[in-house]
Amino acid sequence: MYKVVQGKPSASYKNGFANLAIPVFAFSEPQPPKGTLAKLSSREWTWTAWDKLDLAGDLTLKQLIDHFQAEHGLEVTMLSYGVSILYSFFQQKKKAAERMPLPMSKVVELVTGKPLNPDQKYVIFEVMCQNEDGDEVELPCIRMVLN
Repeated sequence: MYKVVQGKPSASYKNGFANLAIPVFAFSEPQPPKGTLAKLSSREWTWTAWDKLDLAGDLTLKQLIDHFQAEHGLEVTMLSYGVSILYSFFQQKKKAAERMPLPMSKVVELVTGKPLNPDQKYVIFEVMCQNEDGDEVELPCIRMVLN
């Protein structure tokens, strides 16, 4: 932890393992996490499994979709919460239109049939997007902070 607090590079972190039952001594260095390149309209961004996109407040589905279009130039093609698909480009237009003005917490409750815990501080969503060329863009999960 001292090396983390001091801001040392990951190459300075070492790990040693000794098993005296069988004479095994092993030493290792951690590797940096694998990065994924996301080509956004205004820039390229390499993100890792440790990254997330934070959004403040209980946005409506329309606000969330508009946010990705305005901020990143991306069209949301699918949005899910766990195994539940909250929005997709191929779902019935009537169903999508009904969900657009609802806050995301209500959309989750409507689709899953279970209320969110009132003490829950955030909700995690997975998103699939495409850019203006129609290419799929991988993004990290979305963490919507509720309170």
